[in-house]
Amino acid sequence: MTMTDLPSHPGQGIDLFRGLPPMAAQELTRGADLFRHRHRDVMFRAGETAEHFGVVVSGCYKLLKPRTGGGDGTLLAFATRGEPIGLLIMSRPHALYPVTSQALGLSSFLRIPRETYLEAWLHQPELTQRLHSAVMQRCQDFHSDRALQRLALPSRIAGFLLRCLDHYGVDGGNLLRFPLSRKEIAEAVGAQVESVIRVMSAWQKAGVVTTSAQFIEILEPAELARLVNGRQQDLLDG
Repeated sequence: MTMTDLPSHPGQGIDLFRGLPPMAAQELTRGADLFRHRHRDVMFRAGETAEHFGVVVSGCYKLLKPRTGGGDGTLLAFATRGEPIGLLIMSRPHALYPVTSQALGLSSFLRIPRETYLEAWLHQPELTQRLHSAVMQRCQDFHSDRALQRLALPSRIAGFLLRCLDHYGVDGGNLLRFPLSRKEIAEAVGAQVESVIRVMSAWQKAGVVTTSAQFIEILEPAELARLVNGRQQDLLDG
């Protein structure tokens, strides 16, 4: 993890600040730091005092709920470019981060002090509404993943990968924009890693998906959609 100097116009290149006057962007990023992370670097750790929040500038971060027995935690959601992390707890004094945020691949993050949120962000209702919408989308994605739990494992994996492709495909293509390990897929769908490996290996041999350096390309999304929809229909018929 490295911290770099902010550009003279901190909001430049960040979609969230598009359309704002330069002075407004500078006020919203007062005291901010720009961090560049390698794969699996941690930005915020669950249980730490929440003195900052921030916005993803590039790449992706996974949000992990801590496990009682320790370990990496359970994957809850992803935050990608323009999305906030830590926003909802900034209005609460002495709050603790509820989740750990960890980089997936090379990523960068604009970390902003809580004081700046209280003094500047709360006076930008349109901006905070955009951020709250992004958080609500993550909540909806989480509930969508939970709704898949009644399906057979291949259907759960297919539904999860299709949602990732819909939200995080590269330029509308079939390649996911961030690396995703079999372990992370297992966390998302509530399965054993070995079981996910068997399903993904079978799909790779059948030419449905391909993986390079943990970057997944879905070659036949229609086949995955057929699997999800067919299994869901079976459940409805049963």
